[in-house]
Amino acid sequence: MTQTPKRILATGALFAALLITCVAQAQESNPSALWQDATLYRDDWGVPHIYANTPRAMAFAFGYAQAEDHLDTMLLAYRMAQGRLAEVLGEAYTGSDRFAIRAGHRQVAHAAYANGSEATRELCDGFAQGVNAYLFEHEDALPPWAEAIHPADILGLWHAFLMYYAPYDLAGVYRPQAPTLSSTAIALAPQRTPNQAAILAINPHQFYDGPFQWYEAHLALPDYDAYGVTLYGLPLILQGHNASVAWALTPNFPDFADMFTASFSQYERDPGDPSLPSLIETEAAQLYYLTHARPFLVAGPNGTREEHEISFLTERGPVVEDASGGLYVWHVGGYTALEGFAQLAEMGRAQNLDAFQAALNLRQIPCFHVLYADKTGTLFYLYNATVADKQVNELDPDTNALVHKEFDWSEPVDGNYELFAWDEPVALDQLPSVINPQSGYLLGSGSPPWESTLNAPINGSQWPSWFVNDADRFRTQWLRRHLRSGLRSPADIQQVLFDSTVPTAASVVPWLVETAAKQRAELAKIHPEIPDALAILQAWDFRATTGSEAMPLFSQWWDTLTRNAGDQFPDLNALAGALLENAPQAQDLAINALVQTVQTMMNAEGTIHVPWDAPGNVAKGDPAGAITGDPILVAGTVVTNGEPGYATQYGYGPTLVVELTQSPAAWSVAAQSTSEKATRRGDRDQQALFRNRAFKMAHYRQEEVWREAVSARGRAVTLLPKGVSGIVQIQAQACVDASLKTHLEGLTAPEDSAFFTLPVEVIVAKPTPLETRVQFTVPAEACDDENLESLSLCVRSTGDTWTPLEEQLLDADSRTLSGVFPGLGTLAVLGPQGVFLPAQPEPPEPATPGIGLEEPETPKG
Repeated sequence: MTQTPKRILATGALFAALLITCVAQAQESNPSALWQDATLYRDDWGVPHIYANTPRAMAFAFGYAQAEDHLDTMLLAYRMAQGRLAEVLGEAYTGSDRFAIRAGHRQVAHAAYANGSEATRELCDGFAQGVNAYLFEHEDALPPWAEAIHPADILGLWHAFLMYYAPYDLAGVYRPQAPTLSSTAIALAPQRTPNQAAILAINPHQFYDGPFQWYEAHLALPDYDAYGVTLYGLPLILQGHNASVAWALTPNFPDFADMFTASFSQYERDPGDPSLPSLIETEAAQLYYLTHARPFLVAGPNGTREEHEISFLTERGPVVEDASGGLYVWHVGGYTALEGFAQLAEMGRAQNLDAFQAALNLRQIPCFHVLYADKTGTLFYLYNATVADKQVNELDPDTNALVHKEFDWSEPVDGNYELFAWDEPVALDQLPSVINPQSGYLLGSGSPPWESTLNAPINGSQWPSWFVNDADRFRTQWLRRHLRSGLRSPADIQQVLFDSTVPTAASVVPWLVETAAKQRAELAKIHPEIPDALAILQAWDFRATTGSEAMPLFSQWWDTLTRNAGDQFPDLNALAGALLENAPQAQDLAINALVQTVQTMMNAEGTIHVPWDAPGNVAKGDPAGAITGDPILVAGTVVTNGEPGYATQYGYGPTLVVELTQSPAAWSVAAQSTSEKATRRGDRDQQALFRNRAFKMAHYRQEEVWREAVSARGRAVTLLPKGVSGIVQIQAQACVDASLKTHLEGLTAPEDSAFFTLPVEVIVAKPTPLETRVQFTVPAEACDDENLESLSLCVRSTGDTWTPLEEQLLDADSRTLSGVFPGLGTLAVLGPQGVFLPAQPEPPEPATPGIGLEEPETPKG
């Protein structure tokens, strides 16, 4: 069967119908109505800030914002979870599609949506409608394969994200890489900071080309106000802060999934199925299994063909095949638990540890190190895992006593033991955790839970060997040493995160140089550039600094070594230990990897003198190198199109440092632009900020967001003008894109008049019937109290004519003039030139006025 991909959104009528079917209530399916209840603000860095009255409206505006910023990547991510990438991207993605179909992301998501809580459905409905509204508005600019999304697609992507972390104990069978291989979170208690305020650093990592990418945002409801990061295509903040608490999620690797041999007789079938009338039981069951094949399309040079993959799901997980066709149940903890958005909402609402732990106890997120800090100074760490205790006891026929049966849980296990091994998951309060450690710090960075702080009250020997698969990495060891003592400010944490030290190199490169030096003559015969390579490594300071020639050499060597040693030393720490102990097997691997490195670089670059590139030079596409070397400033390497130099294919997502004072302060930076379109100044400048290893201020307070917004989208928009103590509110009959511009020069006041505030222009991209409400405060430096009555709030709509508002009010006590007028214009307070006071030294930035337009006391005009 051959088909050609076509545009699904063929007509406006079709798309409008899709919009309506995406939501449950017809009245709320109208985007204009939802824009009345939500406003999308963009700050000068392009970060979206959304204020809404309802969760559905908030999710709607957030879906629209994400579609505006990275539509193609998000739509492809949904296709990945559905098993439909090969239809667009071709043969290379058939493995991904087959895995997604086997894993059942789409079926589990649709079932979860149909039976989900109101909170989950509202978020998914709103987000899908926001994405679809953007698609409808920009139909002419869409890729030909774009199509409207269903609310369940969002749950499918969330399911894929979680399942990609689950252990998959079948060798030689395709499975996707985990969404991220590392991340860092650091929590400091007040006694460890100069300002006596707790600090939490949130530093997620990511592949810069892939379905799971981090996105900085701020979402606010009357009972929810969270700033932080989420993933493309999801409707809530995954990790971040509110006014009282901050939390982080970093990858951990508990054994929360196992493979059990499957028997067809385990699965129910309809014995009256007319398609199976005369087959014996086993054959009938096999046929029943084969009828669960699902079609998917693969684009190729000669058109699109149809292929099939089986999707046979149980409540515990999908049935999968090994390379020889053997069947197994992939039993995954939390496989059908898809109320994660409801849990994340409660985590974001929490104002103290009790409420936060109650949210965690919903158990809808099956993995991750969890770090928490709040403004009271409380710190908390949890090794989160939805996993059973796997205690299997059998009756010994000789003694007639129950004895414990041991299994290798990294290998498939006899299915007869599945229900014995997987009963109820270990309770949350029984998992490894730490509260307020004496050291004053907590660390979540890929280490086992007993290394989360100095002298952690967790005895690793009490936990079974299968429970924790996290290795204590060189990088984490270095971070722990850095945090053990002394005070650390937000600026210090920034320096830690941008530290280019490569702890792995510091440990093993001296050994490599010394070992290779003993064979220098023989190695030079193999390749004459090897002595030069050793000299470069010997002179290295073990930092991945821009321009370093040693870092690319080390990165390529470590990548080659770990790939070659994978079967013998799958654990990198074990490999490093074998190197330092001069194990002959490890020596041979290391020297051979050095020879291959020099040969590879000479073939690709024509030289081994390749400079390490700036960390902000992001590359997309399949990596030519790997995530190697493990520097603190994580940067996986890729040769850029054959040109000399290395760029970053894996590294930091948006990074946030939060200081939890009474009014939290936060700083952030990202290696990538907020928007893939990079049309705003801030989108471009943030990459330069990252390359310069600097942070920007993250705007959280509502007044600050209103003042720093460079644009706002909605029907009810509030903005604070820069350079003027005032507030402007726009109420429109349809959604508008609005902004303010303060004019410092270029405008003239009428004859014998003067400006008593700077002129502020109200700008709307596509004018529509609207009403503008304004409130300006006249600074005391401009006019005496007794002359306030001579001033007027004026508007300039066209030409150079300034007209007083027909109805305006003066509050003499607050020196504030306010009024309402239809339409747009430039606003300013004007008055007689003779009452304008002489120029004074420039005052500081005016204080933000009270929010809202209180009724002034003195009528005027």
